[in-house]
Amino acid sequence: GGVLPLDNDFKSVTNYLPAIIIIGIITFIGAMVLEIYKRIKISFLVYFVATLLLFASAIIFIVAMSELTSIGVGSVLGSGYIEVDIPGENLIESINCSWGFTLGLYLILGSSILSGFLFLLRFKEKIFNYRKSEET
Repeated sequence: GGVLPLDNDFKSVTNYLPAIIIIGIITFIGAMVLEIYKRIKISFLVYFVATLLLFASAIIFIVAMSELTSIGVGSVLGSGYIEVDIPGENLIESINCSWGFTLGLYLILGSSILSGFLFLLRFKEKIFNYRKSEET
């Protein structure tokens, strides 16, 4: 039931995750701007990079949380009784708790999967249009 200091690697990873997500969002906006200015090939690549950034941030978060929770509660998702020290008292209380991922992770995963799907559709369209232009 005691408090342990967090590992420096975990702290640095969790400090960089918001920056990676913000860069991914800015990259998406940049791709849209490039598309407006008819820079289709470059915007295509920028969309791909943005999708990778969002997906990588979700995977890094899942791995970091798995490592952290394996030390503390045993798993990333679950429920059970956790012993908690009550500050100022010489008392340890067992509290029924549940833990797991929340909306933020599901939104990042969903947006990166949707973005990847849209990227694949665009890629297929580009190849189809390229082959069609070759035939004529």
